[in-house]
Amino acid sequence: MAWESFTVDEYEVTAVTVNTDGLPGVYGYIRLFWEGQQRATLWSLSRHRASRPTNHSSSGGVKKYCGRYSQTQFADCVDLLRNEKPVTFGWNEATKGALAGHWASRSAKANCHSGHHETLGWL
Repeated sequence: MAWESFTVDEYEVTAVTVNTDGLPGVYGYIRLFWEGQQRATLWSLSRHRASRPTNHSSSGGVKKYCGRYSQTQFADCVDLLRNEKPVTFGWNEATKGALAGHWASRSAKANCHSGHHETLGWL
C-alpha cells in the first residue's frame, strides 16, 4: 500500500512528568491537526519503558493515527513543527509506518515515498 500524506495545520505539545497517572513510560506527546480536527497523536516513549506498543490507525468516522517514537526524538519533532512549513504527516497502512517531514520540492517528496528518506524526520 502506498504512503498517504496530510499537511499539518496545527499542533499541540505536551511534556509528561515522571509517574503521571495513566501515562506510565510516556515522556511526552504531540497532537497533530488537519482539516479542522485532531487527526494524529505522536507518543514519545521513555527510553526506560519495557515495552513499545505498535503504531496504529483507527477507523469509524474520521480516521485517526497513532505513532510512537523514542524520547530522544521528542525535541527534534517539536523543532520540526516550529521551524518548517509546511509539515506533512505520512502514514503507511500496510506497514504502520509513520513519519513527519518538510519536503522542499515535489521531487524530494517523491524520493521519500520511493525509499530515499534523507530529507525528513522519521517517527
